[in-house]
Amino acid sequence: MRKLLHIIAAVGFSILFNPQLLAQPLNIKKANIVFTGDMPLIENKLHGDYRRLSSFLNLVRSKQGPSFFLFGGGSIGPSPMSSFDKGSHIIDILNSLEPDAMGVTKREFSYSEDELSQRAYEAAFPIIGTNLLDPATKENLDGIQRSSIIKKGNVSIGVLSIVNNSVIEEYLLKRLTILPVKEAIESEAKKLKANGADAVVLLYSVPTPTVEMLMNEEVIDIAFMTDKAYAQTNNYELINHPNHFYLKSPGELLLVNLTINSNAKVTTEFSTLFLNNFPIDDDISNQSDSYINRLNRLLNIDVATFDKAVDTRKLSIRTGETVFGNMTTDAIRLYLNTDIAIINSGVIRGDRQYKANTTWTMRDIVTELPFRSQLVIIEATGQQIQDVLENGVSKIVDVKGRFPQVSGMSFVFDRTKPIGSRIKKVTVAGKLLDVNKTYSIGTTNYLANGGDGYEAFISANKITNGSRVSPMLSQILILHMRKQEGVLPEIEGRIHEVVRD
Repeated sequence: MRKLLHIIAAVGFSILFNPQLLAQPLNIKKANIVFTGDMPLIENKLHGDYRRLSSFLNLVRSKQGPSFFLFGGGSIGPSPMSSFDKGSHIIDILNSLEPDAMGVTKREFSYSEDELSQRAYEAAFPIIGTNLLDPATKENLDGIQRSSIIKKGNVSIGVLSIVNNSVIEEYLLKRLTILPVKEAIESEAKKLKANGADAVVLLYSVPTPTVEMLMNEEVIDIAFMTDKAYAQTNNYELINHPNHFYLKSPGELLLVNLTINSNAKVTTEFSTLFLNNFPIDDDISNQSDSYINRLNRLLNIDVATFDKAVDTRKLSIRTGETVFGNMTTDAIRLYLNTDIAIINSGVIRGDRQYKANTTWTMRDIVTELPFRSQLVIIEATGQQIQDVLENGVSKIVDVKGRFPQVSGMSFVFDRTKPIGSRIKKVTVAGKLLDVNKTYSIGTTNYLANGGDGYEAFISANKITNGSRVSPMLSQILILHMRKQEGVLPEIEGRIHEVVRD
């Protein structure tokens, strides 16, 4: 209790215990909004998790005056547990935390449109996707709402959530259309205000200049952007509107005190808080433990011990050659007996540093490779390989997951050159790439089908491996790690970036 009182003092009585929330003038409305998201792990000792979020929500809800909890999504996947249940456990825990609404981000499509619809029907709260369209029904994706109005006390807020069009390419969505952002927001915001919303709140996760324009026009009153790569991103203009908020790093949550005056003008004050500053809620802990214990039985099995450190952090794995990328692609190439192997770095999701002499477990492997990606063999020309490498380095400035990791080959690139002209040299088995020659390639079914912009592979010849079931990447890596007897590959120049002064 003493720790909790210190936290309350740190937050500031002016926001958490605003006396005006208790006695509001008739022409003034006040409320609190709690916002967080991007929490795919139900247990996260480093950054905090749902157990600590529950304690904070209980604290806020124990005070008089309306309070809203909006969840920014980005959590159904990927994670070790989601690789088994497609994110159903996240919805189960969120049902206990009772969010007023949840936004859809691209991660909600980690396991297909149908699985997202299923999760929406399991949820006891609305899941919002304002600019989604299923062309087959001419309606929103089944179970997803375009918007929602939530009323607490005398305050009503309308909630919108938008998805960037890149989700179609990145997640190979086959039956979904992303509607234009501006038109979708304007249409739904108008309906929300006509139906009594005092403030319209937007949730989103990919920067778009449309948001600032619509905020300046007061179509949107408040906006929350979840951007956990904030510190790594410097190639887009930040929005400085006083009612626009960034969720910048893991373990953050935002507490916003909003005031709506008699002219429907919305003003805000906010605090950035951190989950690990709050105690664990016993009820949510018991609920999450049931999942953790189940996962432990499945995954707490030692695989191998390596005497070198391993870095799978996003900024490392999506910008250059890495030990883990080399080991994973070596495992694919050797198992499938192909000339080369190529994967996209986005398939690797651990975002961790492993110290030397770490004993890797099955849990570590599934944490790093949670998508259940299946391996395939394709035959592609040197020109197609050149094209996919150009695609792979095309968004390095954005630290995108399409950046390639390779085996059996090497390439040199220059990020300062125009997109499509960045690959300077490619070798396969020590020889220059022949654009007319056909090479065998081990990769994932995701890339073979054109995922992450690897469209040049779509027309490649798919080779049947003779097995009824295609092996999963995680399974092949486990076999490979056990065979290596603790020996890791070196950083050997497979990927080289031209550095200019």
